[in-house]
Amino acid sequence: GLPSRLFPSAPSCPAYGSAIQDLRLIPLETCPRRKLDCIVRALRGICECAEEYCGTRDSHSPTSAAIGADDLLPILSYVVLQTGLPQLLSECAALEEFIHEGCLIGEEGYCLTSLQSALSYLESLQ
Repeated sequence: GLPSRLFPSAPSCPAYGSAIQDLRLIPLETCPRRKLDCIVRALRGICECAEEYCGTRDSHSPTSAAIGADDLLPILSYVVLQTGLPQLLSECAALEEFIHEGCLIGEEGYCLTSLQSALSYLESLQ
């Protein structure tokens, strides 16, 4: 359900590969703060990839954000599926419990909430 402009033009290039790799690092980290950093890097990677994909497709577009929140959730859901990590739901629940509340304000909180929303969406699909 995403516009083709949000995917790479070269089929050999894995879409959002850096974000997939960042999320795959979560189970390998032992510190909750570092797990949260992986999530933040993944969402930044999604935005960077989307900008790159849009830039290679349409260089005449006005300078604005490549994706909005409406596109982020489906892309993040795709990335989550590509990780093949069934434990991401429990990882997020643990982060919510063990990360200091002050760390969940701003970008970190937005990223964790976005990941939880993508996981909830995928869970609802059965």
